[in-house]
Amino acid sequence: MIKKRNTIEIYFPEYQLDYQEMYEISEIRNRFTTSMIKGIPWFYFLNFEEPSISLKLLFSCTCDVQLLNVEDEKHLLEIRQKEQISYWLTMNFHNLNSFIDSNDIPEEINKEISESIFDWLKKNLIGF
Repeated sequence: MIKKRNTIEIYFPEYQLDYQEMYEISEIRNRFTTSMIKGIPWFYFLNFEEPSISLKLLFSCTCDVQLLNVEDEKHLLEIRQKEQISYWLTMNFHNLNSFIDSNDIPEEINKEISESIFDWLKKNLIGF
């Protein structure tokens, strides 16, 4: 189980020809939201090292965001309700901690993942 952490990249090939961005597709947004509620430990499994977009996708699909600008094919998004960040973190850290506890994964790994998530937040959610 320890070797599987930080390894998953998320792709939706069935939407490749869709003109919408992933965060705009309600079915994908619903899948992510439902998975968080069901306790999927995304923070454990998702690869969030650059240039991975999986954690960005999870965030933008489970929070209410609006497009501010597109520059070099990158979408600058703004979260509409800042308190959603707290809810998003609470849900995902709860899922991570439950998973770590139920699988007897060393606490050092939990700490390492948590610190990496906060580093990711600093780089990607400037101003929040």
